[in-house]
Order: sequence, then C-alpha cells, then structure tokens
Amino acid sequence: MWFPPPQYSFMSVADLSDIPNLRRLALRSDLSSRIVSQIEYYFSDENLVRDDYLKSLMDNQGWVDVFFIAEFRRIKAMTDDIDLILRSMGSSTTVEVQVFRLRKRHGWERWILP
Repeated sequence: MWFPPPQYSFMSVADLSDIPNLRRLALRSDLSSRIVSQIEYYFSDENLVRDDYLKSLMDNQGWVDVFFIAEFRRIKAMTDDIDLILRSMGSSTTVEVQVFRLRKRHGWERWILP
C-alpha cells in the first residue's frame, strides 16, 4: 500500500533579527546569577562570622538597605541598577527582599548586634 509523503511546513524557529535581544537577555541572566551569588555570599554564615560592617548595617529585624549593598565593591563593579539587584534577588532562596531591603531568609536573628 502506498502512502503519500508527509507534508512539511517549514516554520522559523527564531527570528534571526532577535539574536541581539536574545544575547542581551542571556547576558542579563548571567549578570543576575552573579549578583545573586555575590549577595548570597555576603549573607552567608561563613561571611557573617567575620563581617562586622554588614552586621552593623542590619536593623533590629536583620534588614539591610539595598542601597548600602549596591555600594559594595563587587556589586558596584557589576551594576548600579538597584531595580536589577532587587529583581535578581527575587529568585534567591537564602536572601529575602522587602521593598528596598534585603535580609538573610533564615537565622537572621543570630547576626543582630546588641
């Protein structure tokens, strides 16, 4: 029994004119990942054991103003975009965001200075 060959429809997978935009998105995603990694390190137990300056920035609920974090040398070298920092940190599982403040998600009470 003979069957006719299947009919193929050729559809563009991606519009090649979008490559610059896709590249920007990939770079932004990589930058966001680096921001999250760095800030998660700042709020890690490993760092907080010796980082008296970051602990001094914490209020009585463990929150630190994102504007202070944005001035840290390594973050400042990556970006000065506060909105990007806050959006990036929204994906963090160890640091939480509240408006313009950041805090260690669990165990922040341990690091509050008397």
